[in-house]
Amino acid sequence: MLFTYVMSDWEGSTNDSHILLECINNPENKFPMPKRDQYYLVDS
Repeated sequence: MLFTYVMSDWEGSTNDSHILLECINNPENKFPMPKRDQYYLVDS
């Protein structure tokens, strides 16, 4: 198992897409974007 990015300080309940969008859109999170021919397979 390879963890590329972990965001552990989220408070309350939410869904996967909300957290993913927050990670991508907020530059402070330093989310590693994949190259054009790559993608992430995620689950929570």
